Amino acid sequence: MTGWRYIAASVAGSSHIDRGVPCQDANVVDAIPVAGEDVLIAAVSDGAGSAARSAEGAQLVCEAFRRIMTTSLYSGNLLPMTEDRLRNVFQQVTASLRAHADAQGISVADFACTLLGAIVWREQIGCVQVGDGAIVAGLRGKYEPVFWPQAGEYLNTTNFLTDPSALKRVEVAVRQEAIEDLALFSDGLELLALHYGTRTAHAPFFQPMFSRLRQETAAGFSTVVSGLLSDYLRSALISDRTDDDKTLVLVAREVLPAHDPPEVVPA
Repeated sequence: MTGWRYIAASVAGSSHIDRGVPCQDANVVDAIPVAGEDVLIAAVSDGAGSAARSAEGAQLVCEAFRRIMTTSLYSGNLLPMTEDRLRNVFQQVTASLRAHADAQGISVADFACTLLGAIVWREQIGCVQVGDGAIVAGLRGKYEPVFWPQAGEYLNTTNFLTDPSALKRVEVAVRQEAIEDLALFSDGLELLALHYGTRTAHAPFFQPMFSRLRQETAAGFSTVVSGLLSDYLRSALISDRTDDDKTLVLVAREVLPAHDPPEVVPA
């Protein structure tokens, strides 16, 4: 089985705390056993500040992503993984949220939120994104955004899963590569984690955290290190630079030692 180690935290920004508004971010991360391999599923959602029930929408979307991905894995409907199949998962997630809104007689716009979603095997990764925030994949200490954060039609706006145009704006990617590290984060951390001038990831932001996570002896979710991550996101070091809600999911794969090629002995 794949030795995934993972942590996650969502914390309210100081601007929300000052106004008595709860954190409107949400996350899920899990490893699902499939055919002798742990397949990693992770999602982050950021609720729109102007939407009445965006915090609920963000939580519902993350749970729907995990549920639909898990069902698709066990039914075999996701393999071989393609961009069209990932778009189908995205459609199911949006349909799930719309059904919830309809059942309560509420406009789905009241649940407006973004979605960052990833599913990772040993040697392939699939990603889905609508809205801001980013998914960053790492290999041997080098980190790369899978997509760049989406900007909306107007300044300081973005796209939401609940928008009528969401299916046209969603970005999907399937890569045949074995990554070692994965990060998903909401827009509250963009200025710390990304270089806007070069459109690259800021490696010094990620390297110490992944190094600490990899020290965990047991695979799976670390409650202790997730607590430390929450404290870090609430610290003055972070909150002095961003007053928005902040969510960060970090996943590290167990790195197996490299083996030298067998020595060839002349006949």
